[in-house]
Amino acid sequence: MDPRPDSSATLPEPAPTRWRRLLRFAGSRGMGRALRHRQFSLFATFGWISTIGYWVQRLGIQWLAWELTGSYAWLGIIALAEALTLVIVMPLAGVVVDRVDRLWMARLTRFGEMLCSVVIATVVLSGSATPERLVVLVIMAGAAQGMWSPARMALMPNLVPRADLTAALGVGATLFHLSHFVGPMVAGLIITRFGVGYAFVFNATTFALFLGMLAFIREVRQEQRTHVSTGYLTDISDGLRFVLGHPAIAPLMAAGALLSLFLRSYRELLAGYADGLFGAGASGLAAVASGSGIGALTAALMIATYARTRGLSTALLLAMALNGVMQIGFALAPSIEVAVAAAAGLGFLVTLGGMSAQVLLQNAIPGEKRGRVMSLWGVQFFAGPSIGAWVTGTAANSFGLRAAIVAGTLVFFVALVVLVAKRGRLRTLETVTAD
Repeated sequence: MDPRPDSSATLPEPAPTRWRRLLRFAGSRGMGRALRHRQFSLFATFGWISTIGYWVQRLGIQWLAWELTGSYAWLGIIALAEALTLVIVMPLAGVVVDRVDRLWMARLTRFGEMLCSVVIATVVLSGSATPERLVVLVIMAGAAQGMWSPARMALMPNLVPRADLTAALGVGATLFHLSHFVGPMVAGLIITRFGVGYAFVFNATTFALFLGMLAFIREVRQEQRTHVSTGYLTDISDGLRFVLGHPAIAPLMAAGALLSLFLRSYRELLAGYADGLFGAGASGLAAVASGSGIGALTAALMIATYARTRGLSTALLLAMALNGVMQIGFALAPSIEVAVAAAAGLGFLVTLGGMSAQVLLQNAIPGEKRGRVMSLWGVQFFAGPSIGAWVTGTAANSFGLRAAIVAGTLVFFVALVVLVAKRGRLRTLETVTAD
């Protein structure tokens, strides 16, 4: 017998270590299914950093407007200026997203947002900010945000295989709401220690980091692009007809609009709420906003680890009803401490409803229409709270902020009754999976 070992024999692989087994287990469950993909994990990590900057800038704009005017109505006007810009820009951006390379568009729009933050920082630090100039700056930033949001929402599903799409959406939402918790604390620290102008410097820096990351990632799968033989208005109307003509997606969009108009608009008025009602200053603003963020993060983690779509329509409607009750408690809070707790409840419920709706939507729309449909979702998601804040802020100047919030919530309950009648149609989305 030849004593020499058989070189063609395959040596047994070493047994996996405990850490390797743990990593394999985590990578096959829940959000880990998305994070095991390098392209997506880079996008999510740096996106989280830039979203912290986004929240820092949003609170910086709120606090600057409140400092300059001390008016609920002006807070609403600033929010409305952004909303109108988003309504105009986002549908056009959705068409572009469905026609061009989504990664290329993401790079271009993120660069534009970085430039906007630099301009805002320059104006504020030079001491030349006025309410009117702030409106112009917000319109400029809103246009950049309106281009970025459809690109981000359409690009994310292209960074993971379809089987891991729900997990990827869960990761994105979880990190967004984690930044909603961390961002206000960072904003409060920057504003109180260094001044509100440096909030915009911080945001520009986070955008620069994200832009650098975008140079290194690639899409792992492509979706069919829209042929460019039709005009932009034709493509926009095509996406709108698809949404309005779909028996289940139309009421789902209506649910998202109700959430945004009536239940998320309080976030745009937090500077006046914290300082005007409780005299808590920038630190109070940061505390209430962070309370909302921790509630939102909790809900995002729940949905992210829920790997199915079944039951999400019920979760959506139940969260909306409880959210209305919680918002009345938030409006009538007797102290800043109770307000922070109520804000956490609001953040939890509005995120539970919003994420349930978005997961159902993303799983049901065809890939070639994703940019246009998600741009319409983005219009209500980003513009809805601002429009609601404008109405509430205007009413608050005459009747008080507490009364304005309660009145808006009562209107919401009337609209919710109509939506509940469509719950059977919403359930059909739980079993739909579009290519």
